[in-house]
Amino acid sequence: MPNAFLLCGKTGSGKTSFARQLEQESVVRYSIDEWMLRKFGPHMSREDFNSRTARCFDSILDEARRMVSLGESVALDCGFWSRESRTEARVRLQDAGATVQLLYFDLPEIGLWSRIVARNENLPDDTYQISREMFELFSTWFEPPGEDESPIVAASRRITSNRIATPL
Repeated sequence: MPNAFLLCGKTGSGKTSFARQLEQESVVRYSIDEWMLRKFGPHMSREDFNSRTARCFDSILDEARRMVSLGESVALDCGFWSRESRTEARVRLQDAGATVQLLYFDLPEIGLWSRIVARNENLPDDTYQISREMFELFSTWFEPPGEDESPIVAASRRITSNRIATPL
């Protein structure tokens, strides 16, 4: 049965780096930021951003469902800032036959901001530049997963596409 990894965490928590590691293990990787930047560029109104993100998220879920139905494991680097987005992805991917695992990247705010500053200094083409104001605003939008969502705290475990290892 294929795995579907939902990578959940605030900006700068390491979701993309981890998704790229899974990709090296033949997991199909989907990044909402990469889709958004390639399709629409880095600058747009908040209203356009929200609308376009919703369309990209829906398309990513459709593609991920297709890959899962073909027996491929997938990693969705989409932030999953809301319970609603996590529930939607979980239901759609389970219906396609995936074992869904919610990986929660839970790092302290100070560590997150330090990582973002470093990333902004050498910004990859497929990444948004994040200002301090944006970071603080986005942090207020994040809804941490509840225990009933069975999150796996990725910061305290080694995770591979085939299994969850014991805590470090």
